[in-house]
Amino acid sequence: MAPAGDEREEETSVMIPTRVTIHCSASKNGQAWPAVEIRKFHMAAPPQGRGFKDIGYHLVIQPDGQVERGRGLNAQGAHVMDAAGDIFDVQNTKDNEGNIGICLVGDTLFTREQFDALRSQLESLRMTYSINSWEIRCHNQFRSAIAQGKTCPNMEIGRILAWYIGHHEKAIEQYLLRRAA
Repeated sequence: MAPAGDEREEETSVMIPTRVTIHCSASKNGQAWPAVEIRKFHMAAPPQGRGFKDIGYHLVIQPDGQVERGRGLNAQGAHVMDAAGDIFDVQNTKDNEGNIGICLVGDTLFTREQFDALRSQLESLRMTYSINSWEIRCHNQFRSAIAQGKTCPNMEIGRILAWYIGHHEKAIEQYLLRRAA
């Protein structure tokens, strides 16, 4: 299965993906926020938006597990601010080079469907682009995120990797949104 979004290529410079960064949308847990709306927010001028040229992420995973396309997978994203704190959308931002951004819609809790879709996308991206498992990161691991006090995606990378690589389902239990029966 090809990763969602690889059929779209609008950028003139081609990025060769070498790593993946997991983000959250910092929106209400369990509530959808369509990629088209995130794109509008990212493209709106500050202070209402971010002032990007497009959505910052490559893939957006909704609470129902639907994977929506953002930027083309071979287009540099705008999802990690560089260590100097420069604008996210600058083409030479080192932390975005070769870095595919996946956004889980929500803030601190995510659905089983989102985790299933995330696993599927990680597997597809790793197979398609030969990305090593140690190149899967959470946004909160970057120096710029630490300096800004960001906790996105509000998960520990060790737990995510234990779940993804080791198939230890209990590693993500504290991040699962429990739906009312």
